[in-house]
Amino acid sequence: MAWGKRHHAGAVDLIRTVTVFTALSIADAFRRFILPRAKVHELIVAGGGARNPLMMAQLAASLPGIEVVPASFFGVPVEAKEAFGFALMAYETYHGRPSNVPSATGARHLTILGKVAKAGDGKASARR
Repeated sequence: MAWGKRHHAGAVDLIRTVTVFTALSIADAFRRFILPRAKVHELIVAGGGARNPLMMAQLAASLPGIEVVPASFFGVPVEAKEAFGFALMAYETYHGRPSNVPSATGARHLTILGKVAKAGDGKASARR
């Protein structure tokens, strides 16, 4: 805030600048790390930014040819991205499928994440 006062920028100016900078940073990372590897037609946005009209408009303007839509368009609350992500990973684990992305995480290979512990596992030995 002190920087804003020194440069005669109000709180609204600073918030708008940070919002646009965030959207441009996301678009830059998308162009550098995702688009060289995959053709993307649609970007589904979750989290607080999905409710910010400026953020959504800036993302759409910065990623021409890619439709930018909030997760709520598909019936997933934008606030539920973490819960939805963990549920998706649990589903993949349950079905014995890897759900990591080695090129994004630096892992050496695809891996099934987590462990499924069924009711009763280990209970017999715990009672002794």
